[in-house]
Amino acid sequence: MALGRFGEMDVDPINVAEGLLVRIDGALTCDNTDGAPPLIVTGDAAESLEVMYPYQRLREEGYDVDIAAPSRKTLRFVVHDFEPGYDTYTEKPGHRWNADVALADVDPADYVAIVVPGGRAPEYLRNNADAQRIVQVIGDDLE
Repeated sequence: MALGRFGEMDVDPINVAEGLLVRIDGALTCDNTDGAPPLIVTGDAAESLEVMYPYQRLREEGYDVDIAAPSRKTLRFVVHDFEPGYDTYTEKPGHRWNADVALADVDPADYVAIVVPGGRAPEYLRNNADAQRIVQVIGDDLE
């Protein structure tokens, strides 16, 4: 069941490729033997926890993890939280993290899986032609 849209493609929160299963909700199993790394596609204003948790869990499982963004720079993540008196969540600065590679330079064939964290980054990444290309190629490999 697809739970979202990324460009013209339905996106399911479970991505399986070469024996690697990544779920944003925290469940993770790994059985990849070819050594290809997973790719986190994100940008400024991504939810800090949704970037850092998969990153750290994949590292714990022995994977090198690349973070791709619209440009190779220091990304600024955010933290959403509720505060008394607010009708909705507030947004505060979160972690800063360097992008390893620009989306335009990503060859999807070099990666075993993709993680697209939440926050506000997917709001603009879904219209980025390179992000769409990466998600489409890796998504096609999952079928």
